Amino acid sequence: MSTTIPERVMQETMDYHALNAMLNLYDKAGHIQFDKDQQAIDAFFAAHVRPHSVTFASQHERLETLVRDGEYRALRHLAAPPSHS
Repeated sequence: MSTTIPERVMQETMDYHALNAMLNLYDKAGHIQFDKDQQAIDAFFAAHVRPHSVTFASQHERLETLVRDGEYRALRHLAAPPSHS
């Protein structure tokens, strides 16, 4: 029977949870690591916000899409084609 020895796996970059937790730790000089908070924000945006962001060719296209998808229900009447009575 073989024995498995656990290895510590180091990531190249820390995720936002680890960076945010480091805000509560002091650096070697005894200072709070405030820069870790901004790094955590940057890591969160890189991992979760930017990959799920949608870009549009124009402001008009963006608003049209938001209205069509029901995000701006109050403006839906503005995007509807005019009725010819």
